[in-house]
Amino acid sequence: MTDFVAKLAAHLYPSDPTRATSFRDELERANTSRDIRRLARNPVMLTALAVLQHSNIRPPERRVDLYAAILEWLAGRRADSALKDQRLLRFRELALAMQVAKGGRKKRVTLTWAAEQLAPKFGSEREAAESFLKREQVSSGIVVSRGNELEFWHLTFQEFLAAREIAGKLEDGQKKLLIDSKVIWKPEWREVALLYAGLLRGQGGDKIDALMKLLLDSLGTKLADRARVVGLMGAMLRDLDSYCPSDRRYTESLRLVEAIFDKVKSRSVPFADRLAAAEALGHVEPAWIEIPETKDFWMGAQNKDPNEPNYDAEAFGWEKVSKVTRIPAFRIAKHPVTVGEYEQFIEDGGYADRSLWEAGGFGKTAEPQGWLDQIDFKSRPVVGVNWWEAMAYAKWAGARLPAEEEWERAARGTKGSKYPWGDTIDANHANYFESGIRRPTPVGLYPEGASEDGVLDLAGNVWEWTASVSGKDAFVWRGGSWFVVSRLARSAYRDLDQPVVRNHDLGFRLVQGIT
Repeated sequence: MTDFVAKLAAHLYPSDPTRATSFRDELERANTSRDIRRLARNPVMLTALAVLQHSNIRPPERRVDLYAAILEWLAGRRADSALKDQRLLRFRELALAMQVAKGGRKKRVTLTWAAEQLAPKFGSEREAAESFLKREQVSSGIVVSRGNELEFWHLTFQEFLAAREIAGKLEDGQKKLLIDSKVIWKPEWREVALLYAGLLRGQGGDKIDALMKLLLDSLGTKLADRARVVGLMGAMLRDLDSYCPSDRRYTESLRLVEAIFDKVKSRSVPFADRLAAAEALGHVEPAWIEIPETKDFWMGAQNKDPNEPNYDAEAFGWEKVSKVTRIPAFRIAKHPVTVGEYEQFIEDGGYADRSLWEAGGFGKTAEPQGWLDQIDFKSRPVVGVNWWEAMAYAKWAGARLPAEEEWERAARGTKGSKYPWGDTIDANHANYFESGIRRPTPVGLYPEGASEDGVLDLAGNVWEWTASVSGKDAFVWRGGSWFVVSRLARSAYRDLDQPVVRNHDLGFRLVQGIT
């Protein structure tokens, strides 16, 4: 992002380095809000922000206001700028028509289809509507042509304009379109629903209160229904700054929906709804699991002899089996360290306290890699931390990283199983590549993946640093992640890298000794 802005500034003002520097600094200052910086990670949005700045329009801090500013600028930059409101109104109508199209949302439509949707606004003359669309494809930048088809320059433009068209209707019309038809629960409507809530928030607190009441009215008594409602409301609240529902049913539902972490009760809830509800719940209480002293523990795996310890047909040829005569009793965290927990370390000055960094790395980092993308998801495992950061956090928390044998004992139990729960794996057990989630999930979301002792997330979700070194200054990771296949999530599998490494699927968990 910084490189793009610097290069753009130099391009805009090639003969005026002072003005280029000023433009770059002004744009950096304008994009300090978390909401806007997250949007700016998208190249289209970053370009649009730069265009606004170049046009002396200060980018707003809320994303609904940003979309409005960008679209108004695009619609009004032509000679007939006086017609921009009418132009935007037509685009709003087209966006909603594409959203409610028969057979599901359309992202790209033929010119004929689009003209037919707008024809009533042109005196039922389809040719006039088609002429309007052809002009706009050439000059507006809001819609673009793809052969004989058209689409919005960016899908979020379509979603925002559809949301704005809905928000402009009477309340009964809004309710009928979103709630009564139940489209608000569909995945392709999620972003429209979030933007719609943001637009209502701008119209006043009573408007968003009314929306929250409508959603809570649909709670029902089933866990699946509650999880669906809590999940959507939680996603909306992340976009609504400090707003908090005044309806007590929301707080009560948060308590009741915690049943999604129950091994039996969770089975009645579709995974997508469980995931959204878990994100809405946010903070997860830390817990410790005591692992008793273990003697004669076999580590590793081998694929040669079924009659020998730790046989596993999927083991790689270079994996080895070794015997640990004694592992003293210890406590291991039930979950990996979460974003919410790591945030406390940051706020407590963990990065500035040299005494926590005896293992090394002090002053080399100031927050995890990709922290901006993590901070709103308190119950996900923190990722993008190197070994030094994990060690510093552990010392701050009064704990330590697990030794490799401790981690494997917690994962394999006393039966030496292939995975923490047994010898087979499916999407009910863990978040791994074949599950299709493609990102970290809140800790504890897979109760069927608990180990023999009740430890969770030991397979998949995120790799976990250990305190064990292998080779020259390379530290071992365990457990696999959402980014790797199930074969690498076996309890015996190990990977390793230098302590400086930070990955989007690499986190850690803690242990404590028992005296």
